[in-house]
Amino acid sequence: MLATLARFGSALLDAFKALLIFVVVLAAFAVVMVYVVGSVYISEIDVATIYSPDNETIAIIEETNGGATTSFGYSVYLKANSVIGFRRKAAALYGAVRSECAYGVDVVWRNPEKVEIQYLSSKSDPDYAESLLVGTKLIGIELVPGVGNPSAPCGGM
Repeated sequence: MLATLARFGSALLDAFKALLIFVVVLAAFAVVMVYVVGSVYISEIDVATIYSPDNETIAIIEETNGGATTSFGYSVYLKANSVIGFRRKAAALYGAVRSECAYGVDVVWRNPEKVEIQYLSSKSDPDYAESLLVGTKLIGIELVPGVGNPSAPCGGM
């Protein structure tokens, strides 16, 4: 009787170990799937590059698409026009539009030290920097809501 009980206890312990391994593997799989699915369905694409009048600074518009249930997001970055250096975020807008059917923003350089980010409206308050040091230049940044672009094609940028 004691030997049978020992075998049963050993079998129960083996079953518990197998169940524990299964739960750990399942949890790891779930974490990997959340990471993969989350990174596959959110796209971030540079959709426009606008050079400053002196050609020393670049404004880059990045469009973020989270899928059918979300609006487009737009980030505007400034970067020195050189191989080295990194881009700095000047503004971020969610659901910005340029017309009744066109999403996006327009970037207009007023001079080499001042850039405007124009849009008709956005779904949330924009986040932006009033100025950024890009290379050796201090670039002033102005958001200009209420400016439409009737020639912008419908859809995302």
